[in-house]
Amino acid sequence: AWTMMLVLVASVATWWSTHEPLPGEIRIATGHSGGLYYQLATRIGQALQRRTGREVRIVETDGSIENRDRLLTGGAELAILQASSLPFDGLSILAPLYPEPLHVVVRSESGIETVHDLAGRRVSLGPTGAGMRVSALQLLHHYGIESTELGATDRYYTDLEADPTIDAAIVTTGLGNADLNRLLASGDFALLPVLDARAISIHQPLFRPFELPRGLYHERPPVPGEPLPTLATTAVLAAHAEVDEGIVTAALGALYERDLRLEVPMLIPQHAALDGSPAPLHPAARAFLNPYEGLSLITDLVETLSGIKELVFGFVALGYLLWERSRRAREKRAEHDLSEQKEHLDAYLRRTVEVEREQMRCRDPEELRKHLESVTRIKLEAIEQLTHEDLLGDRMFMIFLMQCHNLARKIQDKMGFYSR
Repeated sequence: AWTMMLVLVASVATWWSTHEPLPGEIRIATGHSGGLYYQLATRIGQALQRRTGREVRIVETDGSIENRDRLLTGGAELAILQASSLPFDGLSILAPLYPEPLHVVVRSESGIETVHDLAGRRVSLGPTGAGMRVSALQLLHHYGIESTELGATDRYYTDLEADPTIDAAIVTTGLGNADLNRLLASGDFALLPVLDARAISIHQPLFRPFELPRGLYHERPPVPGEPLPTLATTAVLAAHAEVDEGIVTAALGALYERDLRLEVPMLIPQHAALDGSPAPLHPAARAFLNPYEGLSLITDLVETLSGIKELVFGFVALGYLLWERSRRAREKRAEHDLSEQKEHLDAYLRRTVEVEREQMRCRDPEELRKHLESVTRIKLEAIEQLTHEDLLGDRMFMIFLMQCHNLARKIQDKMGFYSR
């Protein structure tokens, strides 16, 4: 008994001496404060601070390249990176976050109609530390355009608003980026198609073809004016390869809190994260996302119990049949629930269309206020009622939220105009 006690004490002492506790402060490297990286990291940071009791600091940076350097030099524990912009040597991916489409933004009156027309113009590609700059250079390389042929390449794309001499920008970011939404909602800019998207994705495997739906960013005139082909990469949550497993588990727990996907509709759900990662995940992340990955070891154990293998097999087979039956029943219920919620979503979409028609004929600020309240009520009802996980990741739900946002903004603009 004393021998067993000594072994137990020694094991605990060994674990304690080798276990790396969480740092007193957890730093998350992001991007510009108006961008989606910063917005998402702030939300993750709030949940992470509640879970760990540690102070979480959101670090504003120039983007993915600077974020990678911070992870490798100890300047951050976590970071959001653009998968296509850098190598992952020395890093580990904790989770894929959301698709990041490439947007070729041009001034409506610039006369730029194709990507080839960017040659010789002033084009914002992003700061040196930004992943979107690397993506922009990869796109330009395909079309035979060198950055030395362009001006203003190191400017951030929001400078388009203040500097009319900048003709265009190449922006790779997720849908829902506040800076890009504001820029395109102004109606002063248009988006160009990337017609060679499929060809580029063959040479750049971390890109894939993607389509932006008509009117995603603005209506009257719609931006884009029709479904627009382009490319997309993936934003990922990453850390140093030697990151403590406790940080990995806590970060993923914060990331997959249920209400986060309402703020970032294109967030890749937990059940799809393993297949959606552009590179292998950290072992602790794999264990978090698939806790049953190691159950195949049970088969080896059963094979050693030759004396009772028939009995064990019978129980396993019975258990599997019961589980399979239960799984099919759950899937059927889930399909039925998803179908019902899609019908509800269609109803909410029709209600927003009705409000759209009514406000078009309205000039009274009080009546417009009632229409604004109707849009808000419809959006809140949808968020409260439409809780099916697959529906929240559906593109139509994201378009519905964007439609509510654009309609509310349009009504607010009319209220301001007719209140003068």
